[in-house]
Amino acid sequence: MTIEFRRDTVFRQSDGSEEALWTIVDADWQAYRAEYVRLAPRSHAAHIVVQVEAVEPARCKVTVSYTVTAFGENLAGVLATFSEAAYAEKMRGWQRNLSAHLDAVENDAACRSL
Repeated sequence: MTIEFRRDTVFRQSDGSEEALWTIVDADWQAYRAEYVRLAPRSHAAHIVVQVEAVEPARCKVTVSYTVTAFGENLAGVLATFSEAAYAEKMRGWQRNLSAHLDAVENDAACRSL
């Protein structure tokens, strides 16, 4: 599945336990900023803002903010998935996935240049 990364794009995503609907509220390539709304109908809604800032030529700082409204029967469980420890683990997973993707893209480009 390919998602067009632009304002007003809506897509579905499933992590196995619950399906969610995402809406890209804003995608500003010049400001390196993205804003989303995620609705997981059985558990929560979240408003997410991502801002990327250059730190040095090969490094950047990424700031992510969440505003979460939990609902349903398992409020404590939903909110626990947004704890500092749970979020840190989720980001380590994202880092592994992004690094693997970037390595694959780099390797593919190197192979094409041979």
